[in-house]
Amino acid sequence: MARERERTLSELEDPAWGPVADEAPAGARPLGAWGSADAGGVSFAGARIDTLLLCGGAIARPGAVRFGSRQARRSLTLPGLLGIHVVFAPVSPRPLLLGLVRLLNVCSELIYVEYTETWDVGEGSYRPALGACERRTPHAIWALADASAVVRAVPPGPSPRRGLALDIRIALPPSSRRELCFAYVRCTPPEEPAGLVRAFRGDVLKELERTFGTGH
Repeated sequence: MARERERTLSELEDPAWGPVADEAPAGARPLGAWGSADAGGVSFAGARIDTLLLCGGAIARPGAVRFGSRQARRSLTLPGLLGIHVVFAPVSPRPLLLGLVRLLNVCSELIYVEYTETWDVGEGSYRPALGACERRTPHAIWALADASAVVRAVPPGPSPRRGLALDIRIALPPSSRRELCFAYVRCTPPEEPAGLVRAFRGDVLKELERTFGTGH
């Protein structure tokens, strides 16, 4: 069972994403200008990025961080369900990180998945939007957005006291795979996060492949 699970997890990853190492670096590894990853997880603009996966009454949180080129990967494992969570910095010098989640149903039945992406920013007034949410101060805006071609994520209700989160509920037929994409933006007014998200919407997987392909 362990060998089969390991083999399937490796199949979720694409060689075009580049190699990763299990060994944690001595200290944090930068992800672009604002992000970093260490053995404890992934951070952007000083706040942790995390994920929560529920299926069949079981809960999965990310596994150990593996480090690659401008990226960090973590596995998600539940009975009958496997996943990979990748956070990376695109080559273009933008104030954002991108996230790709790939889920695979490895059982013989239809399963229902509840997925939550979180970013633990603590400042600013909260505002939900279609497929996104943000916290805003006079000097900075933090936004978490669904960057998939088809927007399915919704902000949770009621409004959280701190942090940003997006929820997605999906059905996975046997042996099927789904990809979820996210953008994490920290910009300074008058720049708005919506334009940065639109630049990568529906293109996160290709951007991950381009980022590795440049050799950065």
